[in-house]
Amino acid sequence: MEKPPHMCILSKLTKEEGNRSCADCGARQPRWASVNLGVLICMGCSGIHRSLGVHISKVRSVTLDNFRLEEVEQLERIGNIRANAFWEANLPGRGEKPGPHTGRDVLQNFIRDKYERQKFIAGKQLCVRQVGPDKGSTSTAVPCADLMSSTWEGFLGRLRTTPKWPVGAFQTCFQLLSRHHANVVP
Repeated sequence: MEKPPHMCILSKLTKEEGNRSCADCGARQPRWASVNLGVLICMGCSGIHRSLGVHISKVRSVTLDNFRLEEVEQLERIGNIRANAFWEANLPGRGEKPGPHTGRDVLQNFIRDKYERQKFIAGKQLCVRQVGPDKGSTSTAVPCADLMSSTWEGFLGRLRTTPKWPVGAFQTCFQLLSRHHANVVP
């Protein structure tokens, strides 16, 4: 049986420079993906991602599971480099993060800090550049907020700042912007 075309794209994505190592620990040849975060991860980190819950990370095996077209498109739009530029923008120290041989407790704490507690994200606003049909672009600082809608129009219409950021607000904001092909620059 022949693979669907989007599964061939997935295979190519795993070979791209930024995706050849785990988004969280740097282990070579990750064979798992967090489809909603748009990153490729190793088997060790995939277990930690599963423990975060599907409201934060939805994990699939690149080699064993079937992916929907939308999931592959999400991985293609985001990828490890873009995701880490957002989720790790403010890593303490010199931007050091756990390696593939780091103990599970340290790695789990790092991953929870990164995605659940959102300790290292770029800030409470993103710079969004949209390229118009005339190839001109505009840049706007967009505050991330508790999103009530998953449509672009609803996002723009209901965007508001709030002093308490709910878990997943930045993730939802990042995903929504990338889904609408905005160039997200932390």
